[in-house]
Amino acid sequence: MLRARQTAQVISSGLGIQARLAEIGFGKFNNGPFISVPKMTYELPELEQWGEVEKRVIQAIYGYQGDVVFVSHMFPIRVAIAHFLGLDEDESLGIYSFANASISVIDVKNNRVLAVGSPRVSDRLLKKIEEIL
Repeated sequence: MLRARQTAQVISSGLGIQARLAEIGFGKFNNGPFISVPKMTYELPELEQWGEVEKRVIQAIYGYQGDVVFVSHMFPIRVAIAHFLGLDEDESLGIYSFANASISVIDVKNNRVLAVGSPRVSDRLLKKIEEIL
């Protein structure tokens, strides 16, 4: 989580905006080594469940006005993308692995996903983003 927090701080200080970060709740595994979480099934009672994460992530997305940058690890990003594609947890299993520092773009106003785990902002992606701004 430290890497995501540091990335959010760099982006927020560069843009002069506030950084806020909340990842999935790991219950008794919070603040421990990631390897201690059993196989990341998300079915353990200690872990925040898919529906809880989805509710929190979507509330955060709609809780802001204007253009927003969220910095996160893969699971909350997968939840957001699945929500906007109308997928449930099982249906979203293919959206499972992004490279570090990749970019996913959601046009919330028009309910569409523009990019998933892109390694860079291509000219084509930039044009799509500019069209919604």
